[in-house]
Amino acid sequence: NKPLAGFVHSIAFADYSEGMKPFHETPRRAFLQAVDISCYSFMALANALKDVLAKDASAVTISISTTRMASENYG
Repeated sequence: NKPLAGFVHSIAFADYSEGMKPFHETPRRAFLQAVDISCYSFMALANALKDVLAKDASAVTISISTTRMASENYG
């Protein structure tokens, strides 16, 4: 089997079950869940793939955050 040259991570989640709120009103539980799904999943995926990745493989994550725009309905 040929090793993978890399992977792209594009997983994100935010809990809006209580409706849209200002960021500073985010409950701790919802914030930690979003970090676990949106951020820690990158490391979990890298660890899950480590045995099939080439030694010089690339791991890339995608974000929509910028200082010049915001995604509509992203909160």
